[in-house]
Amino acid sequence: VCVDGTCADVGQCPQCSDFDGDEAGCVGGCHYCSSTECKPAEETCSGEIPTSVELETDDPELDLDLLETETILTVVVDGGIEGVLVTFSTSASGATLEAVEDGTRRRFSSVSTYSDVNGQAQAALTVTQPGDVVVAVEATGGCSSTVTVVVKGGMGIEGDPHLTSFNGVIFDVMGTPGKVFNLFSSPRLHVNGRFVSYPGDEATYVGEVGVRSRSSRIFLDTSGMLSADPYIPPNADGICEFPDGMTLSYVQNIVTVQLSPWIVILRRMQRLRSSDLYLDVSLRTLDG
Repeated sequence: VCVDGTCADVGQCPQCSDFDGDEAGCVGGCHYCSSTECKPAEETCSGEIPTSVELETDDPELDLDLLETETILTVVVDGGIEGVLVTFSTSASGATLEAVEDGTRRRFSSVSTYSDVNGQAQAALTVTQPGDVVVAVEATGGCSSTVTVVVKGGMGIEGDPHLTSFNGVIFDVMGTPGKVFNLFSSPRLHVNGRFVSYPGDEATYVGEVGVRSRSSRIFLDTSGMLSADPYIPPNADGICEFPDGMTLSYVQNIVTVQLSPWIVILRRMQRLRSSDLYLDVSLRTLDG
């Protein structure tokens, strides 16, 4: 609410539907929160909303390289109008939205936020599978726009375990705890995973991963133990370069293996409300 012209809770200023105009410091109807300051809402927008995607390049395409990719969607309302309520929504599978200014950063299929002093409103789009993600943008007054984010292909294995194929099909494989399954095979590269289970949980997880080329082998388990055959010490950049062209890097909880045209990323994860660990696996081509 708005108290003496400031926001008691950022993002919780009264809106038209539930505001009676009698709150201290909030005379005049609809208000919104700008940082910690509660301001009257400005005029509504009209026409179309220019929509942009903030990426490292101008091309609105993402590489799904860590199973979960986030980008910021930015809209500009009517040449810089402040205080216009803007709603972002998507029905795309594997895509969620978050309000950038919302400290809780909870994920929804639809989020609303107000344009800032520059007329910009932003939402964070998170995607977990390849495909075209269409986000609809609407603002008070009826103006609207859409943006399509192209998420480049890749296959992934995450959680208990959920698999995403190169063409974006999602399916679950329970497997048998203790058994080794081939996750990916090509003439130059193979990726295998040993499934594990935990007490009180009927699901299985990937507990160990082996990556093998024609002459090199790499092994990672949930403890973080990483081994390679042959042993290659890292160079000054922290990268191990194998004779067959495969490279290996290990930064924090992420192991990256490259052997053209493939890149394999292994990430140590922790189960919710548990100390148990498992491995997520993603694989794509080096050119996306």
